[in-house]
Amino acid sequence: MNFLKLFLLLLLITGGLFAANKNDQRTDYSDDKCGYDPELSMQMLKVLGSGWGYNYDSLLADLGRWSNSPFVRIDSAGSTVEGRILWMLTIEDTSIISSPRKRVSIHARTHPNEVQAFWVTDQIINILLSDSQFAQALRQQCVFNIIPMYNPDGVELGYGRENANGVDIESGWNKEPLQVEVQSLKNLFTSFMTSESPIKVALNMHSSVSCTRYFVYHHENGTSDLFTQYEKQFIGGVRSYWPEGFEPWDYFVSWGTSTPTQYPESWFWLNYQEQVMALTYEDMNCSSAGDYDKTASALLNGVADYLEISKIPLPIEPAEPIITPNEFAVMEVYPNPVKQHFNSKIKLTLADNMHGQLFVFDVLGRKVAEIKKGLFLKGANILSISDLNLPGGIYFTSFITESGVVSKKMISLR
Repeated sequence: MNFLKLFLLLLLITGGLFAANKNDQRTDYSDDKCGYDPELSMQMLKVLGSGWGYNYDSLLADLGRWSNSPFVRIDSAGSTVEGRILWMLTIEDTSIISSPRKRVSIHARTHPNEVQAFWVTDQIINILLSDSQFAQALRQQCVFNIIPMYNPDGVELGYGRENANGVDIESGWNKEPLQVEVQSLKNLFTSFMTSESPIKVALNMHSSVSCTRYFVYHHENGTSDLFTQYEKQFIGGVRSYWPEGFEPWDYFVSWGTSTPTQYPESWFWLNYQEQVMALTYEDMNCSSAGDYDKTASALLNGVADYLEISKIPLPIEPAEPIITPNEFAVMEVYPNPVKQHFNSKIKLTLADNMHGQLFVFDVLGRKVAEIKKGLFLKGANILSISDLNLPGGIYFTSFITESGVVSKKMISLR
């Protein structure tokens, strides 16, 4: 008996199993590419605690930390059944003109119990935000769109596979009406594919109870001979950075008879064929999982090689000084993202005394809050916004005067 099974047996003896997800009516998971085991999943939840060790509050805390980087933009990619925001990080160095950039899309925690998929994604973010030459080169030549938690409702509810409606949103891309999470991700992908920087690599991050690291390879019967050559090139490239860490390309072969329609990779193939390297990556969903930094490094190096990205930062030409007129007002929001009741403030620095109005607008241009109307003094005006009680989302604070308008984007976290 291996260590994991012995460990779980002891838990059964001492504590019993968590109740199975009441929304999960399935009993046969033989066709599940992650090899889901409900009992092992519930045991892991009991061991790791709320959210399998990383819940929505953990994500909100990390969003605040990530947002401090000049290379990160945080936006909403949509919402969930229960109204939670699907947060997305966009990582790139916008000070470098590199157009069109090669876009890489990554989303994780479709299945809430697969927390290891997040830990790998977290290390990918850490690498991309580091000061290494490799990270600098990637930020200059690529744009990364990362959704760290695609199914926050399931995470918060303690479900193994499903969203708040009891639906597995990994395999629901062909079911009408679409779940709101699926519709949000599909809309996002569509917008990216019609941009000047369409998605070139799309990684769907999971973790498997087989306790191995592998990619779900798509057979030529469901794709094409050319695409399978690209798959072997990509998977082989990742493995070259850690051969003993990843299984070979033929470890898990899918789509052997035809193209299924229920997966995000199905959507990419049916609409864009060889244009997008869309694959599911499976990390280790077991007690011996780890080496997330090593895994992330191999994945990013494999992506760079596949996209023929130079790993040396581009030379930066000295910028000519830019002469601009004096601004009548400079606005800061801190900390940003804003978390309710955390002493957030707006700092408005003025060149002179002036009358004006300070409002908060939502993304549709609707006024949702009035901060102050009247006289603002020369110098720093600091105003509290701790008690605005805004729903999670993107907003704009705007200072309106006869001299002009100054606006600042603000993200509200709940």
